Amino acid sequence: MVLEDSWRGYANQKNRAAEQAENDWILSLDADEAFERGLEGEIWSLKKHGPLIDAYTMPRLAQYMGRWILSTAAGILIARSGCITARRVLWQGDFVHESVKVEGRVGHLQSNLLHFTCESLSEHLRTMEPV
Repeated sequence: MVLEDSWRGYANQKNRAAEQAENDWILSLDADEAFERGLEGEIWSLKKHGPLIDAYTMPRLAQYMGRWILSTAAGILIARSGCITARRVLWQGDFVHESVKVEGRVGHLQSNLLHFTCESLSEHLRTMEPV
């Protein structure tokens, strides 16, 4: 399914998309993020054996100018769509780097979400230029 809508901001956009989910689970992944090798296996295991709780987070590694940095922010969210439509899982925040609020049981996967940010200082500076 492809949804088209006016821009509502990062958190509101994700909440709007999640409300339209037709499947049992939602996986939120940004275009500059990827799975560490073990993460895919953990997710397949959840699917095969059935999830035990309402939502899952995972640790996040950010690659910045060629170096890996362990982030304190939780990675992507995998959540039961019923929790989202019941508004028990919500993305919050005014601009970029939104966070997720979960009213329910949250588990934590072991493998990392990889976040590829800037490869160089010049690339970082370009992202700060006014549009």
